[in-house]
Amino acid sequence: MAVGSAFEIRTAHPAEEVVDVGGRVIMAGLINAHTHAYSAYARGMAVHQPTRDFTEILENLWWRLDRLLTLEDVELNAATTFIECMRNGVTTVFDHHSSPNAVSGSLRTMADVAGRIGIRTSLCYETSDRDGAAVLAAGLGAHLVSLLAYARNRRRKADLHLLFIATSSLWLIAGAGLALAAVLVMGRHHHQGEALAAASVVAFGGWLLEALVGHAHKVVPFIVWSALRSRGVDKGPAGKQLMFANLYDHRWAAFSYGFVTTGIAAVCVGFAASLAGAIAVGGGLLVATGLVVAANLSITPS
Repeated sequence: MAVGSAFEIRTAHPAEEVVDVGGRVIMAGLINAHTHAYSAYARGMAVHQPTRDFTEILENLWWRLDRLLTLEDVELNAATTFIECMRNGVTTVFDHHSSPNAVSGSLRTMADVAGRIGIRTSLCYETSDRDGAAVLAAGLGAHLVSLLAYARNRRRKADLHLLFIATSSLWLIAGAGLALAAVLVMGRHHHQGEALAAASVVAFGGWLLEALVGHAHKVVPFIVWSALRSRGVDKGPAGKQLMFANLYDHRWAAFSYGFVTTGIAAVCVGFAASLAGAIAVGGGLLVATGLVVAANLSITPS
């Protein structure tokens, strides 16, 4: 792929085929950043229960629907949604899925449909305890299986962004383990049970925070890159084409990973073992993470 005027590109690639589209505009595929493919079954559905507020809409429509879904339904809904997306210029879909009685294999089924149709997807499963601990555990397992599939099929080499996401998933496992330990201990040692429960909340928060810091190194450079390109800036400091990677220092990004990971671990251990010093150190590292990330992502090419 190259960026430039038609004359520049033809001059640089004289042997390439040129297709005249007759004055039409060629653009990148659209992105649907939030959808629920299983909701395809709800079109024209008459709801006979109250839907006066959001909770009633969830309870009397969406939750009643998603509990009935089988893997065959998941496949049909995904095919319907993805085909319609492609027909309307959407080539990438972010889907939030839920099928409490068909959790296992649901994301794999959707991914297989996407592969057959040729659409890019980012799939996730709803993590909720509304249908009990077993469904919650299955939902968490679906996340981890999806992450492993992503890592296995990833075309690029492993990088810091993948490390952020993988580590965030480990905090998810740690949070679930600490929560289970809190339940088992609470009856015999109430104070220790409370400490473990607090640590589990920290670990779950770490799951989100680690992912947030990692994604910030993708999203913010994209926003800055778009703003620079709109002002005609298309070259990096070395005179080469401006890329997202030019918009932050990768060494400081590695420091951010170290700070946030160690900070979460210190706060988690501090609450679990009732160590105020560890909590203070962890809090300081998290503050340092925020400062380093903010400074690093403020870099623009000179």
